[in-house]
Amino acid sequence: MRPPFAASLGALKASVFADLAPAIQRRKAAGLALAPLHIGDTYREPAATLSMLPAWATTQASYAYGALGGVPALRESLAERFTRERGVPTQASEILVTVGATHGLLCTARACVDAGAEVVVLAPYWPLSVGVLRSAGAVPVEVAFTDVLHREGVDGALAAVRSALTARTKALYFASPNNPCGTVYAPEVLRALVALAEEHDLWVFVDEVYADYSYDTAFMSAASFGLERVVVVVSLSKSHGLAGARIGFVRATPGVLEHVGKVATHSAFHPSIHAQGLAFAAIASETWIRNAHVEYTEARAVVVRSLEEARVLFLPPSGGSYVFADFGLFAPGGPGTSVQPLFERFIDAGVLVCPGAACGDAYTTYARICFTAEPAEALKASMGRMVGALRG
Repeated sequence: MRPPFAASLGALKASVFADLAPAIQRRKAAGLALAPLHIGDTYREPAATLSMLPAWATTQASYAYGALGGVPALRESLAERFTRERGVPTQASEILVTVGATHGLLCTARACVDAGAEVVVLAPYWPLSVGVLRSAGAVPVEVAFTDVLHREGVDGALAAVRSALTARTKALYFASPNNPCGTVYAPEVLRALVALAEEHDLWVFVDEVYADYSYDTAFMSAASFGLERVVVVVSLSKSHGLAGARIGFVRATPGVLEHVGKVATHSAFHPSIHAQGLAFAAIASETWIRNAHVEYTEARAVVVRSLEEARVLFLPPSGGSYVFADFGLFAPGGPGTSVQPLFERFIDAGVLVCPGAACGDAYTTYARICFTAEPAEALKASMGRMVGALRG
């Protein structure tokens, strides 16, 4: 008989697709295709391949242990790009390369907040974020924010955050552009959030993974408003199509990174040198992102148009890779009943979406739809099948 597992494991959610697993397996068993609109991947070829690795990632030395914090050449390039693209002067000493943004957030939370401390998470949120925070020992406290922001403005959204603060609150976490709803927080929103953090002496953990994909408004980094307390987490998974390479980074002051780096060393030591080489090659040119921006804008329009024609409500996606739609009025059992049967219908029609409950407890009737997973024409067909299933 084995010993028991850690009690804290019970706070981590199982797969967000657990309830949909039978329908997914039924579709796969029949040998039928399933459009992957559930996950934030891309249909495009990656911005760099193994044939493009720099010399330092192909020598015998690349198989040995490397520099903690990341290969110096990559850190220099990432700092230069962060400065250029976000307008926040950044040095290589303010960049820590991590095993994707997931690792970056874990190390940041572990370094900045004690076990049992509360982190206010602005919802809807990236599905893995609350689990990452719990894995670091923090206690996530969800606050409906972005939909309140659209409905009531900055004052209403800030009031919701204030109401969640306690003596145990040590940090705020949010994503801009938002995953799952695509909202790009305006400067006045970022300024207000950082000011609130200063007022209550809180850290600010900001997920800027989708910063390169702001379609309707100029993106501004939260780091512009508070370099000492704002820690930015970034990934090349979305920006350059390198999800499998698992390369991200944390941007913060050297004094902060000294401590975040301790956790990184004791959790992954350092990311793969070869993966860092892919990242270095990928950011050498902006052409890939420019082309992706054009294609993703067209793909976003396909999803938005389909939902509008079907009269499905959704939050305006000004950036990112997703549309966050509310299907509550279309629940097969009528408004107020479960939308799971509807999501199963989508699967039977060949389309898989991410249930909104994974993005916050208040979003059980929502679904996150990724518009970067298929080219526009294929996406149009997928959305057609989804709308058909919606109508029964």
